[in-house]
Amino acid sequence: MPFRTLIKANKLSGWKCKALKKSKALPEYYVSVESWNFDQHSNCVLYTIEVGVLLKIEQGEYVMIFTFEKRYSQLRSVHKSLRRTFNDPPNLPKFPPKKIIGNLEREFVNERYQQLHDYFSTIPLLFKIEQNQEFKQCFNYQMLYAMWRSGVEASIHNTSLPFQGL
Repeated sequence: MPFRTLIKANKLSGWKCKALKKSKALPEYYVSVESWNFDQHSNCVLYTIEVGVLLKIEQGEYVMIFTFEKRYSQLRSVHKSLRRTFNDPPNLPKFPPKKIIGNLEREFVNERYQQLHDYFSTIPLLFKIEQNQEFKQCFNYQMLYAMWRSGVEASIHNTSLPFQGL
């Protein structure tokens, strides 16, 4: 289960607010690769992913933030699936290349992290990636959508949000 929290929308950094406003999905959301760390147990790099989902309710605008870790191979699998789903579109951003030797070197990982951040912060603005099955699985989109829907329904029925105090 990914870590989650609820914050006021106006507390987000500038680019995340802009990404939410530009989002064509319902619910509006952004994807951000926030950081990376080396997992000694599995001898791989894990990227920390943040997905922010906008919740517009009577009490104001909030963002449900979900954080989880993914390996490069999992993110690459999403990219490959998006290429198939959207017929290899020319405006699909470049995905960081696979590298066998030296893929754990700090300089390379920092560069790959930045490329992944750029990629995943851009593609939701270009495509309806939330409709892609691989994206839904990798980013727990069904659960994110269910939480968003619960928040909207709680607001409509004037009950407390099901995830307050997280």
